[in-house]
Amino acid sequence: MYGYTVDEFLKLNVIDLVDPEFLPQVKQKMREKIDGKADTTTYEILTYSKTGEKIWIESSTRLIKFDNQVKGIQGIARNITDRKLSEDKLKQSEQKFRGVFETIDDIYYHLNADNTFDLVSPSCYTHLGYQSDELLGTHIESLYAKPEERADVYKKLLEDGRILDYEINLLHKSGSITPFSVSARVLFDKNGDPEGIEGIARNISQRKMHERIQMTNEQRFRRIFESIQDLYYRIEDGVIKFVSPSCKTLLGYSPEEMIGHRAEEFYCDPSARLSMLNEFFKTGFLNDYEIDYAHKDGHPVTCSININGVKK
Repeated sequence: MYGYTVDEFLKLNVIDLVDPEFLPQVKQKMREKIDGKADTTTYEILTYSKTGEKIWIESSTRLIKFDNQVKGIQGIARNITDRKLSEDKLKQSEQKFRGVFETIDDIYYHLNADNTFDLVSPSCYTHLGYQSDELLGTHIESLYAKPEERADVYKKLLEDGRILDYEINLLHKSGSITPFSVSARVLFDKNGDPEGIEGIARNISQRKMHERIQMTNEQRFRRIFESIQDLYYRIEDGVIKFVSPSCKTLLGYSPEEMIGHRAEEFYCDPSARLSMLNEFFKTGFLNDYEIDYAHKDGHPVTCSININGVKK
């Protein structure tokens, strides 16, 4: 264990083996024995081998007495270095987890088999107004703004074992409703029976606000798009991909009759179209360029067009 021969070891003093930091502890334990406060003492100390290698030992010692006189100490030392290293690694891992746990913005939670919280990250206060301790032992159902959403979540968890980016609405402590995206999984015991649920809840209030703004903008664009008198179009690889309803008034075609067709089908003079494209490719845009389109009934329609190139 230490690299010494028996003869070498018998010449050593305990000070030669024990880390100086642990010497007071050793002396205290010895004093407790001598004072009769303990017959046998077990403790852990750090020692060093002959080559300076650290060796953790668990030492159990007792006093040797004759005629009530202390004559010496006898004991057993067990090498627990591997165990201590494992404990250190576990401690470091727990510290890392604790650091992440306490700083994440999303809410991490763990539920028991009865759907009560036994672990919630501190971020719950930021998003729901509750301190972690306030939620421990509380049923998760109490946080749902819509009970039917909890039923749907629980059903999907039981069917699939997990959910990803599932949108729900939770009650803030103040009574307001906050939208969340939840990803969670069912935890099983060694017999394959459900024993709990762990998950991450992300506040998506900002995302929902952006979605509402986008929807409003799209609705506004749609109203403008459907009411403009000018013709708006988009062409990719020479094929019409998009055209405004005003094409019916201007050229006599419905959007369905134009979309999917090649653009040159709707020009009066193909060579005039090529000249227009040559001008466009010089700068990537055209302003107030006049050209004749062919109406559905065959007569020319002179238009002033503005074109911008769009990068994919």
